[in-house]
Amino acid sequence: MSVKDVVLNIATLGAHHRIQKATEHYEDRLDELKDLNALHEKRKEDINTLFHDVIEVKKAAIIELRKVKKITDALNVKQRQEIDHHLEGQDYSLDKIDSSMKAGEMAISATKGAVAGASTALGAWALVGTFGVASTGTAIGTLSGAAATNAILAWFGGGSLAAGGGGIAAGTAVLGGLVAIPVIAITGIFQHLTANKKIKRLKEEEIKIIELIDQIKKNLLAFDAIELRCKELIESITKALEAFEVIYQTSYKEIYPLGFISKVFKSIKKIFTKKYFSQKNIKQIQILGETTSHILKIVDSPVL
Repeated sequence: MSVKDVVLNIATLGAHHRIQKATEHYEDRLDELKDLNALHEKRKEDINTLFHDVIEVKKAAIIELRKVKKITDALNVKQRQEIDHHLEGQDYSLDKIDSSMKAGEMAISATKGAVAGASTALGAWALVGTFGVASTGTAIGTLSGAAATNAILAWFGGGSLAAGGGGIAAGTAVLGGLVAIPVIAITGIFQHLTANKKIKRLKEEEIKIIELIDQIKKNLLAFDAIELRCKELIESITKALEAFEVIYQTSYKEIYPLGFISKVFKSIKKIFTKKYFSQKNIKQIQILGETTSHILKIVDSPVL
C-alpha cells in the first residue's frame, strides 16, 4: 500500500481501501469474463463448423438415398404393401422413406446451395430432424414460414405449453443460450457518488458479471455435448452410407443383372403377369428398404 493510499484511508476513515478492494474484485471478475468470452466465441465457431459438417453429411445421405427410387418406383401396390409389412418392425414404410427424403430435399432446396448456418432452414433441419413433430401433430418438415419457426422453437423448448413443454419462449431461450454472444455493458462508477454507493454499484455490476460467467460456463458444457453428438452423427451416417452403397450395388445387379435388357424383360413380363419384380427381387428390395430406413432414422436424429 502506497503512502498516498494510507493518507486517503485515514482521510476517508477506511472508505478508500474498501473501494479499492471492491474495484479489485470487480476487475478480477471482469478479466475472468473476458477470458471466458473469448473461449466461448472460439468454441461457438467450432460448433458452427460442426453444424455445417452435420448438414453436409445429411445432404450427402439424402442425395445418395435418392437412388432407391430407381428401384422402388416400379413396385405395384401389392408389392409395396408386402415390403411395408416387412418394415413395420422398424416403424418405417416406403411412404415414410419417400416423405423423409422429400423433406430433406426441400431443406436442401431452401438454401439453394448457400453455406447454411444453424439459423437457416437447413440448419434447423439438421438440429430438429425432418420428422420433428409440432404440438399440433403436424410434421415440422411440412410447415413453412412463421408456423415452421414457431414449431421449431416450441420443439426446442420441449413441446408446446399445452403439452407440458416449455413452449416457444423456452425454445427461444435454448437457441439464444447456445448462440448468443454475451454483451457486456459496463456502467462507469461516477465520481460524485459516496463511498458506499460506489461500492454498492461495483457489487451490482460484479453480480451481473458473475451471472454472465455462469451462463457462459453452462454454454461451454452444452457445446461439449453438442460437439460429441455432431461427431457421432457424422461418423454414423458416413459409415451407414458406405454400407448402403455396397448393398445398393449388390441389389441393383441382382435385380437387373443385364442392365437395360433386364428392365425390358421385366416390362414385358409385367404385361402378362402384372408383376414387374419377382419374389426374389422383393426380398432384395426389403433388405434395401431396411438399410435405407436405418440411415434415414440417423439422418432424422436431431443434434439437440
